[in-house]
Amino acid sequence: MGDAGQRTVLHLVAHLGMSEAEIVDAAFRSKVIRRLVSVDNQGKADRLLLVYETGDLEEDFPTRPGRARF
Repeated sequence: MGDAGQRTVLHLVAHLGMSEAEIVDAAFRSKVIRRLVSVDNQGKADRLLLVYETGDLEEDFPTRPGRARF
């Protein structure tokens, strides 16, 4: 897994068959989609990431066996 369920808008356009505008509109209206901004080496925003959150911490942020939850 390693990506923590983060998806770019372009990834969602390809998989859902929706326009960028439709995806961004739905994400900003959603109560379960968290929006994250990825930054480049200069600290400038370069990608918008969308993450689905269920409201269940154990499901949204799974821990790996033997690792501390910090």
